[in-house]
Amino acid sequence: MSLSNKKTKCSACGKSILTLFYMDCANCNETYDLDCLNITRENYMKLSDDYKERWVCPTCVCAKPKTGDTNTPIRVLNNTPNNVNMSRGNRVKKTPANDNNEEKLSLSSIMSEIRLLRQDVKDLTQKIEGYDRKLEAKEREINDLRANILELKYKVEAQEQFSVRNELEILGIPEQKNENLTHLVLVTATKLGVNLQEADLDDIHRVGHLNSEQPSSGSLKTRPIVVKFLRKIKKNEVLSAYKVRRNLTSEDIKPGSSNRIYINERLTVMKRQLFREARVRAKDNNFQYCWVRNGTIFIRRAADSNGKKFPAIPIRCHEDINTHLGQTQIHTSYD
Repeated sequence: MSLSNKKTKCSACGKSILTLFYMDCANCNETYDLDCLNITRENYMKLSDDYKERWVCPTCVCAKPKTGDTNTPIRVLNNTPNNVNMSRGNRVKKTPANDNNEEKLSLSSIMSEIRLLRQDVKDLTQKIEGYDRKLEAKEREINDLRANILELKYKVEAQEQFSVRNELEILGIPEQKNENLTHLVLVTATKLGVNLQEADLDDIHRVGHLNSEQPSSGSLKTRPIVVKFLRKIKKNEVLSAYKVRRNLTSEDIKPGSSNRIYINERLTVMKRQLFREARVRAKDNNFQYCWVRNGTIFIRRAADSNGKKFPAIPIRCHEDINTHLGQTQIHTSYD
C-alpha cells in the first residue's frame, strides 16, 4: 500500500477516508482506515512496505480455513505492531476523550483560518485606505492646478485687455474699396464735436473676415473699424461725446445708406463673448443696465419704486455671471 490522497470509504465502518493513512487488502482490494484496524499512526509508520503490500484484511483472514498456519499475514512479526483488530468489520469505538480531541482540533483549525482571513481583510482594508488617501491627494493636486491655470488665464486676459486700452470700435460705417479710414474717423469725431487730429491716431484698420460684395450695390459688407489712439484721454473724449449723441448715423459721415453708428471700447475675444452673455442674462433676470467701462463689464438693477439705486456689479468671468444671474449659461461662439 502506498500513500495517496484519494477519497474512498472504509469497508468496515463505511465512512470516507480523508487521510493519507489506510490499508489496502492484497486479496480483495478493500480499503480500511487505521481506526477500524486499531492501528495507531505511529505503529503504521513502523510497518514495512513489503508488509503493507502483502497485508490481508480481517474479512479475508476469517474466510480462510483454520489450519493453524503460523504464517498468517496478520501474525505479529518482530517489526510489526500487535494491536491490529482482526474482527470482521467491527470498528473500535471511539472514547469521548477522542471525540473531544477531534472536535478541539477541528475548532482550532477553523479559528486559525478565521484569524488568517481577518488578517487578510485587515491588510486589504489598509491597502484600500492607502489608495483612497493617494486618490484624495491627487484630486487636491488637480484642483490646485486647475485653480492656477484659471488664475493664469485671467492674468493673460487682463494683459490682453490692457494692450487694447487705447482702442475703440466703430460699427455701422459702410465699407468700400479704396476707402480712406483716417478721413472717415476724423469726420466721425467732428460730427461728435471732438477736435481730433491725425497726430492723435496710432493705427486704423477694419477687423474680421473680408466679405464678398453685395450684388445690388457693389459695396462690401460692413466690418468694424478699430481706432488706436496715442493717448487714452483722446479715446475717452470720443467715447464720452458719443454717449451724448447716440443718434449718429452713417449718412452723417458719408452719403449712401443710413445705418446707426455704434462706438464701443475695444474688447478682447474672451471679454466680448463675456459681454454678450452678460447682456442676454441681465435682460432675462430684470437687470436694466449692462455696460463696459475701462475694459470691465458692469451690470446694475433699475431703481426700485422708492427711488433706491442699486450698486453696479463688476463681471470679470463666467463665475460672476452665474453668481449674480443664476446658473443657466448661454453658449456663444468666439468672433
